[in-house]
Amino acid sequence: MIGARIKKMVAAGIGTIALAGLGGAVLADQIQPEPHLDTKNTLIVLPTTLEVNGTPLHVKDDAVNALKLALELYQKGIKTEQDVETLTITVPHKSLKIQDNDQVVYLTDLLLPDLPFNASATDFPVNESIAVKFNFAEIYYNETEKAVVFGDHAVEIIYSTDYSPIAPEEGAKVINLKDENGNDIQYIYDYDNETGVFANVGDELEINGYKIKFLDLSQQDQRALARITLPNGYTSTVIIPVGKTIILYQDRDGRPSIWLSTEHPGENPDDKVMELLKDRAKTVVKFTIDDIFIGVGGTQSVESEYESYTFKAEHKDGEVITGNWVYDINYPDGNHTTVYLKVDGEDFKPVMVKDGESLKLPLKYDIEIVPIFQKDEDGKVIGVEGFRIVYNQKIVKNIVKEKTILPDVKPEDMLVADHELTDIPNNKNIIVVGGWVSNKFWEELQKAYGDEVIEKIKQDVLDEDGKAVEFLKNPYNPDYYIVIVAGRTHEETKQAILELIEELDKA
Repeated sequence: MIGARIKKMVAAGIGTIALAGLGGAVLADQIQPEPHLDTKNTLIVLPTTLEVNGTPLHVKDDAVNALKLALELYQKGIKTEQDVETLTITVPHKSLKIQDNDQVVYLTDLLLPDLPFNASATDFPVNESIAVKFNFAEIYYNETEKAVVFGDHAVEIIYSTDYSPIAPEEGAKVINLKDENGNDIQYIYDYDNETGVFANVGDELEINGYKIKFLDLSQQDQRALARITLPNGYTSTVIIPVGKTIILYQDRDGRPSIWLSTEHPGENPDDKVMELLKDRAKTVVKFTIDDIFIGVGGTQSVESEYESYTFKAEHKDGEVITGNWVYDINYPDGNHTTVYLKVDGEDFKPVMVKDGESLKLPLKYDIEIVPIFQKDEDGKVIGVEGFRIVYNQKIVKNIVKEKTILPDVKPEDMLVADHELTDIPNNKNIIVVGGWVSNKFWEELQKAYGDEVIEKIKQDVLDEDGKAVEFLKNPYNPDYYIVIVAGRTHEETKQAILELIEELDKA
């Protein structure tokens, strides 16, 4: 039991208890009953200070490990019976404050540590990198609306073409062209090809909805007589000489047709295929006979090859993804695709962000730009003093439950930010994660327990192992406890949390 390992520590008349071996001076002859920690009677106070002297802190690690502690308490409250529940908690990562000096800012790890993707600081990201670019010359404060206004191209997200959200699947055929206004258009076709396709007289090949049945083969004349069946059921009998090509296609309206190279001397079949693809044909099959020969047993056989195209998608400049976010499919060059914020034009409303709001970026990650508004003494917005980029990390945990009845309080409901808890409640156990630099709740502890007790705990944190787990009786109700889990750095804090979890497991 934990109680057998909890010792009493007396400091300035305030009784505190600590797990033996987890830090803190102890008196072995004074044993206290173990505190009962569960999801209903416990709050975990998370640190939120993300910078000290301009240096970003990795409070994510403390938040993640605090979640593990919450999950530990949650799991201890689950009874029996197999079931799985997925829990999600959002951990915000905030950049340093960005001043608006009409500059261009790229989102990088230096600005916001722990980004979930490779960030590029140029307009020409390579491979899977992404460039997220903020043009503050197009971002301004509107005094009338008391809001930040984002202009055209205020935010751009640039991808390498092969890794953009509209990148075709591997092996697809991409046709790039421009309309009469110079806007880029992109057609994407599923593509298939095969060589060495063998058949005998009477055999029928089926390629992308077209059927080719060989009625007769002449090795002497090096030609085949075939019946073509189009997708609409129309049939036509054609002669296909060796080395010649037929093109079977449906135009953009689905009308089927046959093109024979023998009827178009001097024309290149590949040029005809490209013409059809640029005209957004629904399907195209280019079929060529390579040889007619006598096979095993004297059977006349044919060897052929084909290429097949099926229209899949169309993209063009100005295509709306969501809201005011649109594509520029070959910007800034033919090897990149850009998603940008568009406000010009009658179809696009102005983009304004007011106090308490943010502009979310159309990424698969939850990233947003948040204005920091300046306010007067009455709390009224009078301007904007800067911006932060925020990455809201979703931490997902699959929990195996062993009963259909779960604790009333979920792990995420146990978590509270240090600035949200302004006093010590008299009806809860409080677990304070992190030291006095990153966790503001230490200020409340100082008020409640006094300098001498808190300084002693700080010395325990700073001793040779660099961590401590301290239990203090709640100053307003001795039936509850304040648990401090802290280390010199987030690594030592992590070790302290893991040791506390280990002690809970032994209980």
